[in-house]
Amino acid sequence: MKTLLLVVLALLLGACSPAPRDEVQIQDLRIRPPLPGSEAAVAYFRVVNHSRNEIRIRHVSSSGFAAAEIHQSLLEDGIAKMRHVPVLSIPGGDSVDFAPGSYHVMLFRPLADLVPGQQVSIRLEYGDNGEVTASVAYGEGFQ
Repeated sequence: MKTLLLVVLALLLGACSPAPRDEVQIQDLRIRPPLPGSEAAVAYFRVVNHSRNEIRIRHVSSSGFAAAEIHQSLLEDGIAKMRHVPVLSIPGGDSVDFAPGSYHVMLFRPLADLVPGQQVSIRLEYGDNGEVTASVAYGEGFQ
């Protein structure tokens, strides 16, 4: 009986733990260079939460930019708007697409003169100490 109780307790504690790092992935990362007249680039990708637990993305950063923020594009009363999203929740077993017209990451103030093909990374921090990073060739997939 004591062994059974310990096994049940261990399973319950495991279910409450944050998602291990390999259970959250960034897929299909693309970084669009700034459009003419703009100084902000944008990153699109998919975040997949393979765990059973909800994650809360609380910070985003990039190796090529001084600042990064999650934003969401939306229509309000027929007017296109963009709003900053300070925390983004992703339920366990679910994913969120960062795509044109939806969530995306705005990248501000390049740290150097980035050139097409240069590797740039995006890092997402979630929970108390979870993080996931992906890299891509800057501008790849955009013409």
